[in-house]
Formats: sequence, structure tokens, C-alpha cells
Amino acid sequence: MSLLQQIKEKDLLKAPSNALQKEAMSTFLAKGIPSRKHEEWKYFSFKNTFEQELVWADNLNSQPPINTQLHAIQANRLVFINGKLASQYSQLLDQIPGLIVSSIAEASTNHSNLLNAYFGKLAATTNESLNALNTAFDPQGSFVYVPQGAICKHPFFIQHITAATEQASFSQIRNLWVIEANAQAHFIESYESIGEKLSLTNVVSEIAVAENAVVNAYKLQQQQSAAQLNHYTQINQAAHSNVKQITISISGAIIRNNLHFKLNGTAANCVLHGLYVTDKKRLVDNHTRVDHVSPHCTSDEKYKGILLDESTAVFNGKIQVHLDAQKTAAYQRNQNILLSDHATIYTKPQLEIFADDVKCTHGATIGRLDEKSLFYLRSRGIPENVAKSMLLKAYAKDITDLIEEPELTQLISQFIEDNI
Repeated sequence: MSLLQQIKEKDLLKAPSNALQKEAMSTFLAKGIPSRKHEEWKYFSFKNTFEQELVWADNLNSQPPINTQLHAIQANRLVFINGKLASQYSQLLDQIPGLIVSSIAEASTNHSNLLNAYFGKLAATTNESLNALNTAFDPQGSFVYVPQGAICKHPFFIQHITAATEQASFSQIRNLWVIEANAQAHFIESYESIGEKLSLTNVVSEIAVAENAVVNAYKLQQQQSAAQLNHYTQINQAAHSNVKQITISISGAIIRNNLHFKLNGTAANCVLHGLYVTDKKRLVDNHTRVDHVSPHCTSDEKYKGILLDESTAVFNGKIQVHLDAQKTAAYQRNQNILLSDHATIYTKPQLEIFADDVKCTHGATIGRLDEKSLFYLRSRGIPENVAKSMLLKAYAKDITDLIEEPELTQLISQFIEDNI
């Protein structure tokens, strides 16, 4: 039975759902799986994947090995395996009154009023059928609530592992993080897969950032060669808040990232930087949108790509400056290095400006490694592969330098050194 048929059958068999889930399922069935006929999905679609026979991951009992390198980071840790919280690997280091770190399933029982105040309120489902699909079923994932004025000493490390060792699998993950006024928190998200079977992971993350709060969020996507990932992130910011989101995509068959910022309050600031490395016939598709709703806000966006072999990357970034968002400063650039004649990049930076007192720039570049720099290094006796690795790590450095976790930076640098 195809995955799409299983979804319809599971919806019929599950217990009566709430109004939000019913509406979401109706939206999903009406919209269907996005196809390449949709403008936002013109370069690839998950439609063929939904026609395959995949097992819902929460029915699997695999216990894959844990990435010990990342576990060297001292952090408040939640580990999910096939969507289920693995409490034996999880820990809470920061003991702050009012701080909540749990699975969404647990929060729906113990903190239902707080959860319901935000769940499904940020990420759109009307025109996003895969978001609607995620919302239509009982969520599995992380819930983090940082109370007003709290300053978290340790980062929150949210690790999601999908196991597809024996059967092709499908999993849905939901993250909801609420950072209250004047609070400070750092997050590390890791998406990993185990096994060579086909897997599809559909993720929705909602992040609410209140006035004067500070959030750093690092997203690491490193999956097996048959793994597919769709990740939609919605971040809403209040006045004078600061958010830095860095997305690192370094392996996996297909990765689709939708990152949306909404700057709702005066003088909100966001930084969204990304690095993607593709090889073989893999694909990474980054869609970003920054809505400048209020005045005096700033956004700084930079995505860099390294493409090898017959791989493909997509960058579609839109900045929309709304009518009342005067004194906006918004910057967007996409830079790509192609290391093969057969690699392909589709890049489309966009600006929509409805205010008249703004500073906005956008642009894209596509090129190769600088031959003069490569020749200089080789003339000093450095082997070609080492010289290329040095240049590429230098190229990625302005992205990785923003990451304030040395272990994570080292992992990315090591990946570039080992694979290019």
C-alpha cells in the first residue's frame, strides 16, 4: 500500500481528532502532494515518494547508534528515535524555574494550555499541504518553553534520528519553541538517518520569540544516501528581538528547507545564513522568506553552496517589505561554487518592496575555485586535493565562524576535508 493510501486509511482509523487536525487533514486532501506544476516546487517534488510503500516510523523499534561526536557538547539534550523520545540519552542541565523541556506528547498532557496557545498558530497550512499533513496527526517532537528573563547557560540540543535499516520509513516531527521576553537561548538541531533504505521525514518547527529575547539556532542535516527530508520552519519575532539561524545541509538524497521569518515588532533583527554541500545526484532546495512587517527591522541573509558531480541545488529567497515597514535594512546574497561541469544550481533572489524609505540589496554569484589561488598552493608543494579542501574551508568560514559551538564547527570542517 502506498504511503498516500496509508495516510488516508490511518486518518479514518484514528480516534476523533480536534478541530485543528480535522481542518488540516481536509486541507491536505484538497491540496494533495505538491507537484512540479507548482511554482514553488518546479525543480522537484516528493510526489513519487508518496507513491512508495513506506512504514510509519513510530511502528519501528530500531535502536541505532548515537553520534558521539555531537554528544561531546554539554547541552540540555532531547534525543528522538523514529519520533519517539529516547529518555536514556536525554538530559536537562539548566535548572531554571519555569523552564520546560519535553516531548510535545508529554506537553500535550502536562502543559496543554501553554502548548495550545502556540501550536499550529505560526506555521501556515492553508497553502502548505505538507505542513497540513504534519498537523493532521498527533505530533511527535520537542517542546521547549523558556520563561521570561531566563538566560540559559547550556544550549538545547534536539537530535532527531530516523532508522531505515530494514524497511523504508516515514516519520513526522513537530518542534515548538517559545522564548519569552528578555530571555536568551541557544538551540542545536540535528537530523540524522541510519540505514540504506528509503526514508522520508516531514518536519514542522514553530518558534515564537518575544520582545528583547535573543535566540541562536543551528540546524545540521546529515543523512544517508537514500534519506529525504522536508523541513518547514516559521519564526515570529517581537520588538527588539534578535535571532540567528544557521542551516548546514551536508548529506542526504533530497533536502527541502522552507525558512520563514516574520518580523512583527519594531527593531527586530534576524540573521539567516546557510551552507549546503551536494554530491553524486543529491539535491538541496532552500526556500527562504523574510516578512518585514514593522519599521526599523534588519535582516541579513547569506547562503553558500558547494556542488560536486551531478548534484543539484536550489536557492529561492524572498524579502518582502510591507507598507508600514519604513527604515528597513535587508540584505540577501547567494554564492555558489561548482566543482563539476555536470552540477546545477537554480538561484532566484527576490525583493518585494512596498515602503519607500528602505535599504535593500540582493544578488547571486556562480563560479569555480580560483585557479590562481589553487596554483599558488600547489606551487608550494601542497597536493591538489588538500589545496582544494583548504580553499573550500576558507570559502565556508564566514558561515561556520558564526557557530559558537566548536564541536559543531569541527564536524563541518572535517566533512569538507573528507568528502571534497
